[in-house]
Amino acid sequence: MSELVLLLALALTLLGLLWWWARREAQSELSGRDLATAREILQFLNIELPPRVLAERVFSREDQVFVSRRAPRDVQRLFERERARLALLWLGDTRAAVKKIVDLYRKVARHHTRVRLLVESNLAFDYLVFLVLCRMMQWFIWLRGPFAAGRLLDHTLETAENISLCMARFRREDIRPLRSEAS
Repeated sequence: MSELVLLLALALTLLGLLWWWARREAQSELSGRDLATAREILQFLNIELPPRVLAERVFSREDQVFVSRRAPRDVQRLFERERARLALLWLGDTRAAVKKIVDLYRKVARHHTRVRLLVESNLAFDYLVFLVLCRMMQWFIWLRGPFAAGRLLDHTLETAENISLCMARFRREDIRPLRSEAS
């Protein structure tokens, strides 16, 4: 029995190291030029993630503290309801933009000659993590308000940005035939 546990622990450790190595290698391949290319392609296709500064403001506790100190209770409740609505709208827009990016990536990759398993699996993993983070944020917003969900915000934004960088693999010529499909 203890041998089985030891073997299982060793296998999990090796899988963890392999996953860490694969993610590190895939992320180190992107240069500043690649990042600019990814942003250029997404702008060319009119696909953009909502601005980070907007998300930071929607989930900011500063406004909650200000309103809780200065406004009557009914205004505080109204503020929290409206801020929760804004947070859910932001989350929906972000999720829709990331879905467009992933769908476009799949269409382009289908016609691309070099499919790289590591990059494809990292994208799939990031998208899965992104969807889980979005669902968790949604639950936090529903149950405790948008200010409680703020802790997940950085992870969600970082994962969404990583997904958008997947487009750095392609050139504009790879994307041009699919421009009409993205809109």
